[in-house]
Formats: sequence, structure tokens, C-alpha cells
Amino acid sequence: MGSYNSEEEAIACYNWRNENKVGYVLVPLYNSEHEEIGTFMHKIGKSLYSGVITLEEFMEAKAQGWPCKNGSTPIRPCLKIGGMPNGERFFRQSRQIFAGGLTPGKKI
Repeated sequence: MGSYNSEEEAIACYNWRNENKVGYVLVPLYNSEHEEIGTFMHKIGKSLYSGVITLEEFMEAKAQGWPCKNGSTPIRPCLKIGGMPNGERFFRQSRQIFAGGLTPGKKI
């Protein structure tokens, strides 16, 4: 259940699990005669959700490409309050700070 064909598929599954609040999959258990004797509740990912679905429902969602109402876009940890400095401005400021830190006799 945890192997994906691509990073995009892993992201889509992550988004699908979060949107549907799925944290566990019921996996069937079989005896030596291949008769179902019960189920095992398998936790998927590091999810905090308590939603439970069957293995068939999980495999159906995978076959459909993890359909989400909100799409399967990656979640990016980007906090943008005001303006974020572009690379040129950031490196220019870091060079000034670094150069100032190497000045003899200067306390930081």
C-alpha cells in the first residue's frame, strides 16, 4: 500500500487521505484454506485521522487516481507574509552579514 509509481501519485494519495480523513485500511486475513477469517486494521502513513475504509475501497481509489475535490496539488510549506526576497536580494544581504561578521575586532 505504501509503494507508489511516482512522486505525483504519492502526493495525490496523501491529499486523498487528508480530504477523506482516512487513517486506516481494513486488510482481510485468510487461513490456510484461503477462507477469510477476519480483518486487520492497517495504519496508512503518519495520518492523525481515524477514518477506516476497506481494502477494496482503497484499491478502487488508487485505480481512479486518488480523486479529490480540491485536486492533487502538492502541499508546500511556504509562508508568504508581505514580500519574500528574491534570490538576488537574499544573497546580497547574506554577503553583507557574512562580510561584517569577519571584520577584525567586531563583536557580533
